[in-house]
Amino acid sequence: MFEVKKAGTQHIEGIIQVCTDGYRDTYCETHSEEYIERVIKQFYHYDRIYEDVLSSGEGWDGWYIAEENVKVVGAIGGGLTEKAPARYLCCT
Repeated sequence: MFEVKKAGTQHIEGIIQVCTDGYRDTYCETHSEEYIERVIKQFYHYDRIYEDVLSSGEGWDGWYIAEENVKVVGAIGGGLTEKAPARYLCCT
């Protein structure tokens, strides 16, 4: 069974791993490997996720993780961009 909770800095590597794996699995048949790796490098690197985990404010609620046996098995980050609807990025 897993637990969903707000991510802390100790979860950054797990967030990077599930998001990177998820991005590769999702786009491997429709996008070039070069494109996929460029996007991963841009969005799923330690410094960016670190800043995202520590910050919150209007339009950004931060990262949440699903954790099972101290391993991150899913991640979601985002926030409200307007009153409705909400927009989130989910990596599993």
